[in-house]
Amino acid sequence: MKAAISTGISEKTRTTTASPLTITSSGSHPSPFPPKLPEMCIKLHGLSRTKLVLDPFMGIDNTAIACIKLRVDYIGFEIDESYVKIAERMIKEKLLFYINAKPSG
Repeated sequence: MKAAISTGISEKTRTTTASPLTITSSGSHPSPFPPKLPEMCIKLHGLSRTKLVLDPFMGIDNTAIACIKLRVDYIGFEIDESYVKIAERMIKEKLLFYINAKPSG
């Protein structure tokens, strides 16, 4: 499914609106980003200061995966139940991976 995008352009402002996106035929989010991106942002903000990360549009939840890796608490919101199911599966997989991983050092 493709999103319908319309752009209104005037001399002073430009606005863009898009219809709600749903899972693509490949079964993934239409605009995913790698877990490394939120991981870098969290580290930049400061791990010692970061007690909780809030993701109001979690999608397939790469931010939660970064938080799991960094051992930072996380709250995420998603209205699309299909993304929630993908996120739950990914989080369980990563939790098992990090629980079973040997500590470095």
